[in-house]
Order: sequence, then structure tokens, then C-alpha cells
Amino acid sequence: MCTFENEHSVVVCDIAIQQVRTAVSAAFGDGIWYTPIAGQGTRVEARLSIDEETFQEVARSAIAAAQEKAF
Repeated sequence: MCTFENEHSVVVCDIAIQQVRTAVSAAFGDGIWYTPIAGQGTRVEARLSIDEETFQEVARSAIAAAQEKAF
């Protein structure tokens, strides 16, 4: 399961991380940080200078696409 922690941070499940990494990196370049969380997935964080609505939309779209592929 993927969970938004706040406007600039989402914990992404393993099944979606590649799709999310590709999408947010393409959209925001080096303004994104990735932190593995044992047993939970990967925290994807955007710099505060990145528009939070755009970040959330890009991440949500990538998560949805990954889930559709998985099922």
C-alpha cells in the first residue's frame, strides 16, 4: 500500500516504486529523495520548492498505473 505522509512525502510500496521513481524523476529531476524503509517500501520526498499538488498528481498517477499493471 502507498501512503502520503504529507504534501511532499509518500511511502511507496515495492510494486510501484519503479514506476513512481521514473515519473517523479522525469517531472522533478534531482528535487526528489528516496529513502528505503525496511518492510514498508520507499519514502519518496520532494523538495519544498516543488509544487505539492503537482508532486501528488504525478505520484498518484504512477502508483495507479503500477497497480493496474500488477493486476
